[in-house]
Amino acid sequence: MNLLLRQEEVDILRVLAISEMPMPSNFYPVAKIQDLPPGTCQSVQFQDYGIALFNLDGVIYALDNTCPHAGGPLGEGSVEGDFVECPWHGWKFHIKTGVCQKHPSPSWNVSCYEVQVVDGIIHVAPPDPEESGVKSKE
Repeated sequence: MNLLLRQEEVDILRVLAISEMPMPSNFYPVAKIQDLPPGTCQSVQFQDYGIALFNLDGVIYALDNTCPHAGGPLGEGSVEGDFVECPWHGWKFHIKTGVCQKHPSPSWNVSCYEVQVVDGIIHVAPPDPEESGVKSKE
């Protein structure tokens, strides 16, 4: 017996399968997708981490919120294409990679965090300080 499903039914099954997938334990809810329209950014705090969230055409990205130049909040900057401009001194960072446009060297880049969106909630996996060498902000 052949079972053929209409596209709507396939889409519904896909959504159900995704929503029932267990969230990895290192991902934590930080914001609602409805609060981050395409082309915008925002700052959120999780534990000791400041996180900058970005919505680029419906895809969510997360970076360390602190500009390495002078500590400006990147999540309060302006989004220009795939870049965020720090609101304090105008330094630009590539949202997808964290690379600093002005000084593209590892010491000036900002950390990127893994993101998952489940049921309209943005979940972020902050770095493990022991594995990544990243120190939490105190």
